[in-house]
Amino acid sequence: MRKVYLESLLRQDIGWYDTVQDSRFVSGVSEDIGKVQEAGEKLGLCIYYLFTSVMCFTVSLYYGWLLTLIVTPVIGVVAVVVSSFQARMTVQEQKAYTKSGSIAQEVLANIKTVMAFSGQRKEFKRYDDGSVFALTAGKKRGLVSAIGNGTLWFFNYVSQALALWYGIKLILDGERTCGTESTFTSQNLLIVYFSIFFGLINIGQSLYYLDVISIGRGAAAAIYKVIDRVPVIDSYADTGIVPSQRLSGTVEFLNVTFSYPSRQDVQ
Repeated sequence: MRKVYLESLLRQDIGWYDTVQDSRFVSGVSEDIGKVQEAGEKLGLCIYYLFTSVMCFTVSLYYGWLLTLIVTPVIGVVAVVVSSFQARMTVQEQKAYTKSGSIAQEVLANIKTVMAFSGQRKEFKRYDDGSVFALTAGKKRGLVSAIGNGTLWFFNYVSQALALWYGIKLILDGERTCGTESTFTSQNLLIVYFSIFFGLINIGQSLYYLDVISIGRGAAAAIYKVIDRVPVIDSYADTGIVPSQRLSGTVEFLNVTFSYPSRQDVQ
């Protein structure tokens, strides 16, 4: 991915570099791709924990479908909502860090000019103002993660209490189990309880990896935006007509005007 990303950067035309705002190319090669790589590594663990939780809930459905259907839906809804909010906040945080990183890159690239005109305080204020947005976005993401995880574990413990209470009620009422004529017993209650318990634990474990994956998705969006862009003048293109012999002639420009892509109204 680093090679493809670097090739895409070198492939772009000069006009694109004039219009792009978040020119955080160096950190994109090192930091953003590292986040994508980490997300790919954690994806396997996340799938493992989610698959284990699915199997636990399958067992609990077989031994006590009514108890399982009453206890687990709220946990699933909370997990989906928390994951979606984390992904949204992560994208905003990545954009904010990109803006402040581009300011630092610009200053370091022109450090001689900054020092010659004593612009240290001015540039520091620019970077500080850009970092405020990143700090705010990071606080929002942390707050959403904290509230989401706290809410999830709150419903986790509530579900355990509900499972014990309603399981005992099913035993006393003589409720039948799924697909059999036998009644709901204390053995069924223990199987369903511990299956739901371990299923919820695995969901809690997967939430950490979902957070890492969300960060990787936000970084991948910026990377693939560059990779998927095809410039107007593609220096890597091998299509078109290739002359079989050397050409010679005169090129004449008539009524030609020029304007920068970032200032189309000025010629």
